[in-house]
Amino acid sequence: MPVSRFTFSSPLRHFAGAGAIFTLAVGTIFVVAWSFGHTLARNSDTIQASEFAVSISTGNPLPHYRYAAGLEKTFDLDSIPRSLAEYEAAVAAAPHNLVYWIGLGQARERDGDRASAELAYRRALELAPNYARTRWALGNNLVRQGKMDEGFELIRRAVDQDAAFAGPAVTAAMQAFDADVARATSALGSNSAGQAELAKYLVNVERFDEGLAIWKAANLDPQVLTIRDVGLTIRAKFIEAKRFRNAVAVSEWLETDETKRPQIGEISNGGFETGIATQNVDYFDWHVGQTYPAIGLSETQPKEGRYALLVRFSTPSRLDFASVSRTVAVDPAASYELSIGYRSDLTTRAEFRWEVISAADNTRLAISEPLTHQTGGWTETRIRFTAPSGTDGITLRLVREKCESAACTVAGNMWFDDINLSGNKQL
Repeated sequence: MPVSRFTFSSPLRHFAGAGAIFTLAVGTIFVVAWSFGHTLARNSDTIQASEFAVSISTGNPLPHYRYAAGLEKTFDLDSIPRSLAEYEAAVAAAPHNLVYWIGLGQARERDGDRASAELAYRRALELAPNYARTRWALGNNLVRQGKMDEGFELIRRAVDQDAAFAGPAVTAAMQAFDADVARATSALGSNSAGQAELAKYLVNVERFDEGLAIWKAANLDPQVLTIRDVGLTIRAKFIEAKRFRNAVAVSEWLETDETKRPQIGEISNGGFETGIATQNVDYFDWHVGQTYPAIGLSETQPKEGRYALLVRFSTPSRLDFASVSRTVAVDPAASYELSIGYRSDLTTRAEFRWEVISAADNTRLAISEPLTHQTGGWTETRIRFTAPSGTDGITLRLVREKCESAACTVAGNMWFDDINLSGNKQL
């Protein structure tokens, strides 16, 4: 007799199939909600969107993190506990994400709980022991708690890794040690970026001599662009403060070409042999006008060397006058003599002279005799002056006088060469 195959037709079969479908549907809904909440939190910058993302994707750390950050920005005291709770939820959902731990630490600090913040930062450091940002965060927390040695050790290591932390590190050190430069220097260590930023900090708060001393003592490389930028900032601050000798000290470091380095009481490139710049001109270099008259180098019969500076008036009736000038650092109250070689074939009633003015307030200190028409070769004009006791910079410039109307015409050329400044003579 043939054996009949048993066929399972129990309702359990239907239940099992329905359960599988239900599980798949729930899983799909969860994944879709999780992904949608993640995308919404990542791309939206409104607190309402972040809150909605949290509600539909509770296990996703990003919506919690973004919602927490949004609550902080409201500056509502009632939002602080909720914000902390959201940061806690973020690290609970992603315990190996150092960004969330740092965010939690910062939130705890803002709430005044530095000890708990330290725990969060230490967890972040465990996750990324060689990451500059984690060292920086924990180091600052420890300093604020008075744990100076460990705190500044971490800050120094952060600066060593990332020079962007150098400026904030200087600020932290000066605040921690009540603006005591010696203690701040010791805490910051020998990192060149830190030393450069310390010098800039001091100059910015007008502690000029201390800032310059730090700058000179540090072993700084002018080829490092970030440090070079600091040097330019420091020099600009010195110039703004009318401390021209200090500015020259920094300029000497900035200029890698020794022949172009400015000197105190001297005029470098007085013979124009290294050329003249027309763009991005250094503060202590020759400045020449770019309109009228035409000013440039000439190889025709220089007084010495290869070049002279030519000033050419090609349109007699024009009243334009673009000058030539040079700022020089000098010693206050010192006496100087300026000698200028020139020749001229000008036809004009106007008078051209060289004047010396204070670079601090533009007060005229001295002026040359009129530059006369020369039928022969080169001649020389000399100007003697004494720098004011409160001024350490002068500006030499070519001026035109007695030429204020269209009746004043100027035609021809002037050449200048061998311009020298000597000082501290018995004049």
